[in-house]
Amino acid sequence: MNFNSLINSRHREQVEVDFVSTWRTTIASETITLPTLTNYEVDWGDGTSTTNANSHIYSIAGDYEIKIIGGVTDFSFNNTGDKDKIINISNFGGIEIISSAFFGCTNIDITATDIPVIQGVVNVFKDCSSLIFNSSIYDWEVNTSNISAMFFGATSFNQKIFPFNSTMTVLSSFFRDSNSFNQPIEGDTSRVKRMDNFFRGCTAFNQPLDHLNYSSVERIQNFMFGKTSANYDADYYADLLIKWDDLGNGGLDISIADIFTIGMGSIKYSSYGASARANLVAKGWIITDGGQV
Repeated sequence: MNFNSLINSRHREQVEVDFVSTWRTTIASETITLPTLTNYEVDWGDGTSTTNANSHIYSIAGDYEIKIIGGVTDFSFNNTGDKDKIINISNFGGIEIISSAFFGCTNIDITATDIPVIQGVVNVFKDCSSLIFNSSIYDWEVNTSNISAMFFGATSFNQKIFPFNSTMTVLSSFFRDSNSFNQPIEGDTSRVKRMDNFFRGCTAFNQPLDHLNYSSVERIQNFMFGKTSANYDADYYADLLIKWDDLGNGGLDISIADIFTIGMGSIKYSSYGASARANLVAKGWIITDGGQV
C-alpha cells in the first residue's frame, strides 16, 4: 500500500469539506464571532483551534483564514454581528447555504469554485456591495420555490447566474438595485407567480426578456422601475410587450393577477410594440413607461 498516496487522499478529502473564509481585524485584541449557534471544530488561522467556541480574540490586527471543519448548517449573518469583517470565501466545503446567510456582508467577495448545498437563497447576498463572485454560480443547483432578493443591492455583481427552473415561484426583487448586472437570463419561469421589482434599479441591465414564460405571473409591479430609455433597448421592450400580450405563448394573464401595475421606468418601446401595449391596457393592465420612440 502507498501510504503517502493514502495520506494525501485523506488530506484532499479534508480540505474539500472545510468551509474556508478570510476575515479582517483592524485593531489589536479584536474579536471575531461566527454567525452560528453550533460549536464546530474551527481553525482560527493564528495557530489556534477550538471545538467549543464560536468567538476568538486576535492579538494582532490582520487578515486571517478561518476554516470550519465539516458540515455547517446554520451559518447566517442576516445583516447582524461581524458581517463587515468577512472579506472572502475561498472554499464552500460542507456549508449549507440558507436564506440571509451573507445578508449585509458589505466587504465580502467569493472566489470559491466548488458548489455548496443550497437550502435557501432569499436575501442570501442582499447588500453584498463588494460581491464580484466567479462563473461557478452558473452551475449552482437551486431547487427552492422562493428565491427573492437574492442579489438585491449587490451593486458590483455581474456574473451569469444559474438557469431558473420549474420549482421557482417567487422572484421578487431578485436583482433590485444590482446596478452592474447585465447578463442573459435563462431557464424555465413557467411557474413563477411574483416578479415584482425584479429589475428595479438595474441601470446596467440591457438584455432581451421575451423568451421567458410569464403565464403564471400574478404580480409584476415596478418590474423595471428606475430604468430609462438610455439604458434599455426599445426593441427589447417592444418584444416584451408582444410576449406579454400573447397569453398562448407565455404571456400575462389578467385573470390571475392581483397587482395590475407594470412599472417600466421611463424606457421607450419601438413602434411595432404599440399595438401589444394597447391590448394590455385594454385588458386592464396599468403600464408606466417613457412612451413610443
